[in-house]
Amino acid sequence: MTIKPKQFPLLLSLMGTTLLLAGCNEEKKADVWQEIRQVKLFTVPSISQANTIVLPGEVHANIDTPLAFRVAGKVIQKKTVLGQTVKKGQLLAELDASDYLAGYQAASAQVSAANAERQQNSKDLARYKSLLDKGFISPAEYERRKTLLATSNAQLDQTIANAKTSQNQTSYTQLRAEQDGVISDWQLEVGQVISAGQVIGKLATTQETALWVNVPETRLQDFQSAKTYDVKINALGNARSAATLTELSPQADATTRTFAAKLKLPASLKAVAGMSGDVSVALSNSTSALQIPLTAVFNNGASGNGVWVYQPKKGNVHFVKVKVGKIEQDQIVIESGLQTGQQIIAAGANLIHEGQSVKPAEGI
Repeated sequence: MTIKPKQFPLLLSLMGTTLLLAGCNEEKKADVWQEIRQVKLFTVPSISQANTIVLPGEVHANIDTPLAFRVAGKVIQKKTVLGQTVKKGQLLAELDASDYLAGYQAASAQVSAANAERQQNSKDLARYKSLLDKGFISPAEYERRKTLLATSNAQLDQTIANAKTSQNQTSYTQLRAEQDGVISDWQLEVGQVISAGQVIGKLATTQETALWVNVPETRLQDFQSAKTYDVKINALGNARSAATLTELSPQADATTRTFAAKLKLPASLKAVAGMSGDVSVALSNSTSALQIPLTAVFNNGASGNGVWVYQPKKGNVHFVKVKVGKIEQDQIVIESGLQTGQQIIAAGANLIHEGQSVKPAEGI
């Protein structure tokens, strides 16, 4: 179709109108998108749930023993690998023992020499006793011979102790398992030269496991005074088992400000190191009302205190008036207005308006 010159103004006007409408639509879409706010949700618990704290943790061996040689040397054998199950007394690795064997041989020779000297002094003392009885030597000379025998006895004891030490050092070139377990860490290679006491791995017991948790300082008193500790291992289902608190650090971690705790797990649980789980602890100051985060409560003036309840079907929020009670640390008691299972905005309530579309945020 041919466009006549006089039609150009009309065509330009239509194009301008189309672009304007498109721009308005884009602006409207942008405005709608900006109104969808990501929020952190909190599910209103039952009263029994509200009276407990749940802390996440990780399963570790109850005894995780560092492995190290008691002497220095060069590794000539590596008899196990990471993750291998070993028995008590099993050889794990070995150092070159030639220097220690030479030292033991030298110490053994010193024992032989000291023993020969002691035997000679013992014979001399018997002979000098006979001479003393006949009056051929003075008592002072006899006492000197007794002292020589006592000295040779002491020297013999010393050389025997030195030989024993050398023998022990020779045996220390073999690293053996102190108990049944699993090699949970292993940093050793043949040819490596290590120093005495250098940690080259860890041996974890397989019979006993523990759940390690970090207790917030605000919950330390409740955790410490709890009568029962119910643990759940995620990989083993939802069943809970009773655990025993064995260790609780008296000092908070400098970075996280939490207190490390160890809970011994029952053997029947069959938990394996590395599994995740949690521990549930009943609060000592339990109340008969619900508790929600203090940051979830908002006062809008006209209606008073309330919370924003998330409506999943509509994808927006609705203001619900609540009756609040006392404040306990970072929680506030709700005496009425909420039902178990409702989802509420946990933080930033003052930035929300009635009917606003929201999107639950993961991981915050």
